[in-house]
Amino acid sequence: MTPDGRTILAPLPAGIDGHFGPALRRFVLMHYHQGQSPLPRLTALLQSLGVSISKRQVQRLRTDKPDDFVSAAQEVLRAGLETSPSVAADDPGARHAGKNGFCTQIGNDWFTWFGTRSSKSRLNVLDLRRAGPIAYGLNDAASSSMRQHSLPASLIGRLMGEPQS
Repeated sequence: MTPDGRTILAPLPAGIDGHFGPALRRFVLMHYHQGQSPLPRLTALLQSLGVSISKRQVQRLRTDKPDDFVSAAQEVLRAGLETSPSVAADDPGARHAGKNGFCTQIGNDWFTWFGTRSSKSRLNVLDLRRAGPIAYGLNDAASSSMRQHSLPASLIGRLMGEPQS
């Protein structure tokens, strides 16, 4: 407390967001998904270990910030694709929330990644394998091929980014 009566709070340690840290969140997620523990049982377990937590707080640890997991999954896919000599893909059908969909698995002996899509096609698998934003580039070989296939010069110029007259 300052001399004028204001309360000063110290900043939270790195990795702490809210009341609980990443270790507790990992614990909750592991027990909920892998241990198939329902929320009331998981809450009781945490409380028996001395953690002062409500069922709603356990639910928040389980569901808040899914973007963290999406970006981590994309990093796993990128790392796996960059370091693996070969990968396999499979996209079996699955129903979720009463709708047909496809769960694409990409991986090998060292990593596995899953992505869900509403349709099944080669383009979907290629889109998922790209593991990030769309980035296209045209080089001299592409320009040569377009000329060989008699594309209009104005179109080739626009595609290659040449200044328009």
